[in-house]
Amino acid sequence: MSEEILTYARARNVSKIVIGKPVRSLWKRMLFGSIADSLVRGSGDIDIYVVSGDKEAPVSRPHRERLEPSNAPAYAEALGIVALCTKRSASSPSARRWPGACSRTWGCRT
Repeated sequence: MSEEILTYARARNVSKIVIGKPVRSLWKRMLFGSIADSLVRGSGDIDIYVVSGDKEAPVSRPHRERLEPSNAPAYAEALGIVALCTKRSASSPSARRWPGACSRTWGCRT
């Protein structure tokens, strides 16, 4: 987008561009870039003025409460049951009947 702005400005002999300061956080600007930064880098002989608006009171976001508290012991128990069932099925006689399929699919030992 900054290239289009600079192309338009050069086509009309614009010498100054005034833009607003980005309101995104620094890490987002570094990760995704900002139009202001790319305009300044590519401006050449065009003066770029970056202005910030009046400081406004920060918008308060409503506090979101969890609907239900997490139940870590129940999750750990379920994980243990799944792991036990997986181990048991890998060592079952049917798993030994097709050892190649078992090792390719599940990585279990025969």
